[in-house]
Amino acid sequence: MTNVSQLIIDTEPSDPPTAADAFLAMQKQKKNRKVYRTRRHFAEQAVYLFEKKGFSATTIDEISTLADYSTSTFFRHFSDKEEVLFFDYYDRMEEFQSIFGSPNHSDPWLAVQSTFIVFAKIWDGDADKLGIRRFRLIHREPVLYNRFLAKAADWEVLMSDMLKQHFTDTASAELVSSVIAGAASAAFRAGCKVKVKSRKKTLSLAKCVEDAFQALEHLGRLTEGAT
Repeated sequence: MTNVSQLIIDTEPSDPPTAADAFLAMQKQKKNRKVYRTRRHFAEQAVYLFEKKGFSATTIDEISTLADYSTSTFFRHFSDKEEVLFFDYYDRMEEFQSIFGSPNHSDPWLAVQSTFIVFAKIWDGDADKLGIRRFRLIHREPVLYNRFLAKAADWEVLMSDMLKQHFTDTASAELVSSVIAGAASAAFRAGCKVKVKSRKKTLSLAKCVEDAFQALEHLGRLTEGAT
C-alpha cells in the first residue's frame, strides 16, 4: 500500500531553498548546538556528583546548582536524574541513521558493526572520558542499567526498521532484521561491560566492542560447522 505522505513527496515539485530557508536552517543548527551544550553540561555535573556522592544521594537541586542553572531548566531538558546520563541519546540515534545510511555500506551486518565501533571511538576520544564514566555508573546502579536496557530496546527497533530495507524477501525481513539488531545490541553491551570491568586503562571501548562483534561472528561460524 502506498503511503499518502509518500505520494505527496513524489508528486509535488521541490523548490530550490531560498535565502530565508538557509537562514532558518542555520538558526536551527545554532539552537541545536546550544541545547546539546546545555544538556552535556548538566550530564558532566551529574556524573561528577554521582561519582562523588553516589547516585541515590544526589538530588536534582544539587545537579542544577553545580551546573549553575535553575531546577526548572533541568526539567525542561530531562524528566528525571536517570535521564541526564542519556543526554545525547537522540543525537546518537540521528548519527546512527546517517552513518548506517551511507552508500559505502552494502552489507547490513558490517554497517551495524562499523557504526557501533564509530560511536565507541567517539566516547574513547572524550577529553573527560564522560562516555566511559557514564557506562561505569550505568553498570554500577541497577536503576540506571534498567534504563539503559530500555534505551537499548529502542535502538534495536530503530536498527531493525533500517535493516529491513536491505532484504528483498519481505517474508523473512522482519525476523532476520530483528535477529541482527538484537545480536548487534548484545555485542555492544558486552563490549561496554568488558571495558568498565577491565583494570587496563589502555584498553579502549572501541577495541572491546570490536572484539565482541568478532566473538559473535566466531560463534556463528562454530554453529555453522556443527550443523
